[in-house]
Amino acid sequence: MPVRDISLWDEILHDTSIRVHPLPAGTNAGDARNSAIEHSLGSYLLCLRPDYRLDPKYLSSVLAKLNEPAGQDIAYGDYIRLPNRENRAIKSGYVPLPDFNHDLLRTSNILGPAVLFRREVWEESDGFRDNTVYTEWDFWVQAALRGREFVHVSYPLASCDNRPTTFRERAEDARGKAMIVINNQAYFHMHTVRWAMAYLRGDAWASSWAFMRLPGPMDVSRMMFEHNVQRMGASHIIDKAIREFPARAKNATSI
Repeated sequence: MPVRDISLWDEILHDTSIRVHPLPAGTNAGDARNSAIEHSLGSYLLCLRPDYRLDPKYLSSVLAKLNEPAGQDIAYGDYIRLPNRENRAIKSGYVPLPDFNHDLLRTSNILGPAVLFRREVWEESDGFRDNTVYTEWDFWVQAALRGREFVHVSYPLASCDNRPTTFRERAEDARGKAMIVINNQAYFHMHTVRWAMAYLRGDAWASSWAFMRLPGPMDVSRMMFEHNVQRMGASHIIDKAIREFPARAKNATSI
């Protein structure tokens, strides 16, 4: 962002507290967040994409939650999903998010956009890592692994565009999920860690699983079972048994 924009902010808002931090072209999302945070001064942090918009009550609602006696560290609220300009067929809608649950975070990023967190959460972490496309999800897992407390605000405090998924996002999905697990192995079940390592090695049994979702231990066990069944040719025996079942059942009835 050009440095001259600093004076523009001053003239519009008459507020010198806004700081503009220029970044080199091509800086990835994780490095951009880390660099901006390093040059910021606040005790609460919020990283927003250009298509995120906040409700006027956002800060008062979220800070009230973080300042409750329970002493939570990370707050997130529900949001409104808006149609993208390139795809008007997608309708807007209210997206209610679940209350925080570790098992849910182990399978998907449940926090949504516009998450406010204390500076200490970032300072004790490895930052927003650049070895996964899911930098925010990885960051929340880091915080959960370190025992940080999450709180959910049951009110739509933000909105974002419902943009279509790109081919690159689909292509990088499985590797990005696997790297979250590798980065934070102590947070995940040993079967999920085994899946992540197998997927990165290219093992045939480790499928990419559902888009933007990590497999749980039972899902990994099912993957391995189905792969072994197909490898042994047992699927043909099962198919044959299913085809012959009506005739066998009829003979058994006549007897």
